[in-house]
Amino acid sequence: MLIIIIILLIIIAIYFNDGIISVDGQTQINPNVKRKVQCLIDRGEWNKNMDSCIVSTSDGGKVCSKASDCQGRCLTNSIKPDSSSGKCSQDHVTLGCQSFLDEKGENVFMCAD
Repeated sequence: MLIIIIILLIIIAIYFNDGIISVDGQTQINPNVKRKVQCLIDRGEWNKNMDSCIVSTSDGGKVCSKASDCQGRCLTNSIKPDSSSGKCSQDHVTLGCQSFLDEKGENVFMCAD
């Protein structure tokens, strides 16, 4: 199993053109390639513009009333504290400004880079 993983890492290193790097005389796979491999393992899609992995949720669009109702976030359309329901996010991306319900069902507004 380990050999298959190593071969997969090398193939992906070549595919993503990040290649294999040399650190202190030792050959290593570029850490960015490792992140991209993990993204593929997680069934995600690598977004070059955001330099991150986008993993879709299977419950996106479902009505929710608290965080644990969703695989991602329970998003609301309002920053008002009286929002009592939302919809599950389509993915696990947490960048930008979002209004969502926490585990208590309380509205939270947060911005993240």
